[in-house]
Amino acid sequence: MSGSTTDGSTPEAVGSGPGTTTGATSGATGATGSGGTSATSATTSDRVYRVHVAASPEAAWAALTEPGRTRAWYYGTAARTTWEVGSPVEYVDGDGTPQIRGTVLAHDPPRTLSHTFVAVWSGAPDDQGVLTWTVEPEGDGCRITLVHAGGHGTETAEGSAYLVEALKQHLEPA
Repeated sequence: MSGSTTDGSTPEAVGSGPGTTTGATSGATGATGSGGTSATSATTSDRVYRVHVAASPEAAWAALTEPGRTRAWYYGTAARTTWEVGSPVEYVDGDGTPQIRGTVLAHDPPRTLSHTFVAVWSGAPDDQGVLTWTVEPEGDGCRITLVHAGGHGTETAEGSAYLVEALKQHLEPA
């Protein structure tokens, strides 16, 4: 990922790749790295991306859930959903064409948002697992963690890393 955290370090994927996870999903705590990241290992296929953002948890939550805000950083797509657990969620492009479909699994403002992730941008549905966003107060802002669990390939792994960086840039304009 490109860019930097408030302390000048680069936001990192922690526990990226098969066979790793972080305390965000396992309940464990790990050592803190130079970018304010922490990780511990476990046997899963989760990819975890974590970054500190100089914005309030409420601002981060709005960027994650409000359609006009998601369009600014989420590949030009707007979230279309009620955010009620069990309801459908779609990320639609400027023409209203769904690019991602899923089902809301968790919605606990302004802390946790989780939904299934089915890519439909190429036509046929392609199950890409589950995305879980966690927002936690931290210092002068908040820590945002994205856990991408199961069913993902290189394209969506790179896409998830991009999303965390794009969200950070959206919340911390130059």
